[in-house]
Amino acid sequence: MNAKKTLRIGCLLAATVIGLSSASAAGKGRKAAPETPLTAAGEKLLTHYSEMLTAMRAEIGKALPAIDEKKKDAFLKARKTALAAEAEASAKQAALDANKAPKGLLEQRKGWVSKSDKGIARAEEMLKQATTETARKAAQEELVKWQKDKATGLSELKKSQEAVNKAKIDEPKVTQAHQAAQEALARARDNELMAAKVLLTEVEPCAHGRCRRVGGGEVRYGPKAQVAEAGQQTGRLDQAGQGVHPDGPVQHVRHGRGRPGDHTGNA
Repeated sequence: MNAKKTLRIGCLLAATVIGLSSASAAGKGRKAAPETPLTAAGEKLLTHYSEMLTAMRAEIGKALPAIDEKKKDAFLKARKTALAAEAEASAKQAALDANKAPKGLLEQRKGWVSKSDKGIARAEEMLKQATTETARKAAQEELVKWQKDKATGLSELKKSQEAVNKAKIDEPKVTQAHQAAQEALARARDNELMAAKVLLTEVEPCAHGRCRRVGGGEVRYGPKAQVAEAGQQTGRLDQAGQGVHPDGPVQHVRHGRGRPGDHTGNA
């Protein structure tokens, strides 16, 4: 999995966790809108489905992980920084492309003048071979047309050459700014991914049972371990349903019976 897909998956998972928790909290505090009076049968249905909705909300609320506000804020801040870095990198890329554009236009203008020269040569040859006044007049008009075309082409060629000369002067500065923006974007994405992984430790499989390291070893927990763990995992996100531990594969033991769960996480 490449780095871009890794970043998208990690941040999408973190954003989903935040979104579900926020939606659950918003649902609890939402005020009911004014209702149209119901019939007796309608009141019974309302009571029935209201009880079902309350039960479902309670069930969903229990299933949702408790999100650490500091971790959530850290992720949202990192996400905001990454988005700003993406916008800045796009702007610097556009400036770099604009700096290179005059070179292509210059080549087009050269082709324009070359085409005019060929047109002039053909018109002059027509003029030499003309044997009637009508043919000489037609050849003369063709020659004038291509001469005007060349004059316009030369004028545009001069403008393009001036633009290229200016672009050469600006090129080092534009290139440096582009490189700096790309490096800042890479750092912002790394920080965003790290924050997402720290946030996702809230819902890792080990929260549902006991974990043990395959082949022995201690599975570390706690904020410090999570931060160190996320740092070592930067640039790679494990597949959904896998434990995220830096020291080796983990078996998730369910039901307190000492049996491995259905999946084994690999760091």
